Amino acid sequence: MFPYYKSRIIGSIDIEVYVYEDWFGHGSAEKVEFYINDELKSTVDSEPFLWTWSEIKFGKHIIKVIAYDDEGNTVSKETEVYKFL
Repeated sequence: MFPYYKSRIIGSIDIEVYVYEDWFGHGSAEKVEFYINDELKSTVDSEPFLWTWSEIKFGKHIIKVIAYDDEGNTVSKETEVYKFL
């Protein structure tokens, strides 16, 4: 058997974003956008920045989040996952 280093998701998953002050240098995020395969799925404009991905999907996907501060600056992060159900 070979090792499997990609994240695997079975069913729905809660995706929560923690935005630290030093990301923007002066404050916290105003909103966070959640994307699956570059398709905007949700925008959350208050803490906790949490979204539940409950779509039935199979295969490889990219989860991406973009945080915005009050001046329009952004920071983003993405990860590749494999989803089953």
